[in-house]
Amino acid sequence: MAKRTSSRQFVTVFVSLLLSFGVNAADLTVGYQTGIDPSKVPQADGLYEKAIGEKIAWRRFNSGPEVVTAIASGDVQIGNLGSSPLAAAASRNLPIVAFIVSAQINASEALVVRNGSGIDNPQDLIGKTIATPFVSTSHYSLLGALKHWGLDTKQVKVVNLQPAEIAAAWKRGDIDGAFVWSPALGEIRKTGKTLTDAA
Repeated sequence: MAKRTSSRQFVTVFVSLLLSFGVNAADLTVGYQTGIDPSKVPQADGLYEKAIGEKIAWRRFNSGPEVVTAIASGDVQIGNLGSSPLAAAASRNLPIVAFIVSAQINASEALVVRNGSGIDNPQDLIGKTIATPFVSTSHYSLLGALKHWGLDTKQVKVVNLQPAEIAAAWKRGDIDGAFVWSPALGEIRKTGKTLTDAA
């Protein structure tokens, strides 16, 4: 079983990173996402700011690809993102360095299908509309699940929606399912069932 990273370890790594790369803490903008992971505890408690003695500009993003774009443009110096957006950035030779793995995704990202959609097993996904944020770990997991089940992506209508857009589309009845993380995941689970998850 993997050892969990403590809040103190996150803060230590964060401060070490700033010192190693010579980042001016007074000009620091950190990108984060809405998912649940251990790095959020010291963020919420103000421990990063306390450790560096400066106010941090926190900037919320909907998905990893948005974080990558902000880092590449220089708008954000540090960002939280998943492995798929990181791999996509590395394949484009963007100047991004991974410095800590905060958590394994496991069941924190899942494919939920709408109650009453007629989807009881993977083959029922054929002809259905499934949303996920493209180039995210959820997107990668969805594509992996479809391949595992022997389904071609042409058999399922996969649409690119950000988490907030997924929750809205779900309420309108525009989609049959979604592979996403919380808080959108928690919302759609209220009227849906999990078909599979990232674990």
